[in-house]
Amino acid sequence: MIPKYVLASIAVSVGGLLNGYDAGGIGAITVMPEFEKTFGKLSPSVVNFAISLTMLARAFPATCVGHLIDRTGRLRAMIIGGVMFGISATIHGTAMTLAQFLVGRALSRLGEGLYVSNVSVYIAEIAPVKSRGVLACLPQFIATAVVCVGYFTAYGSVEIPSSMVQHLPYVVQVSLTFALVGSCLPLPDSPGWLISYGKRAESIHALERPYFSLV
Repeated sequence: MIPKYVLASIAVSVGGLLNGYDAGGIGAITVMPEFEKTFGKLSPSVVNFAISLTMLARAFPATCVGHLIDRTGRLRAMIIGGVMFGISATIHGTAMTLAQFLVGRALSRLGEGLYVSNVSVYIAEIAPVKSRGVLACLPQFIATAVVCVGYFTAYGSVEIPSSMVQHLPYVVQVSLTFALVGSCLPLPDSPGWLISYGKRAESIHALERPYFSLV
């Protein structure tokens, strides 16, 4: 029988899946004919900026996300980040102007900054020592593998004879966002985080749930 902490780790690793899917799809989307019909022919500099904007936007939460997730809790930060990412996917998935598209891209990375590194922290705090390394690497492994899935989703939709060709990858992103938030809701927060804030009773309750080991 699969240990419950393994199932919990897989559930929150949807965050890595979402990250990789977006990274794999955005490059293909920007060269689709329907993309050019909507936003016009973009110069290489503008296209590169639109793609690299993700890293620029992630620089801001990287400076403060550690303090924020310590204050709010691991799961709550993941939920907030997931909701922000879902809103952003809706914004740039329905964009009719370049400005709206860029705003959506920037907002997506603000949300992603709240859950990407946080997922591995949560896993490391719930997994026993014997499997902690493997499980904590799971989100990054999934993100890398799913880059291909994001690319081929865009590639497979390129022949759709409508504007849906560039919207389909974002529909999948929003669906994955619901999966991430939904996977976080039934899980208890990290016992280590709870006890570090003096919530001993809640920490013991979390340890007594079947997701974690009392050892």
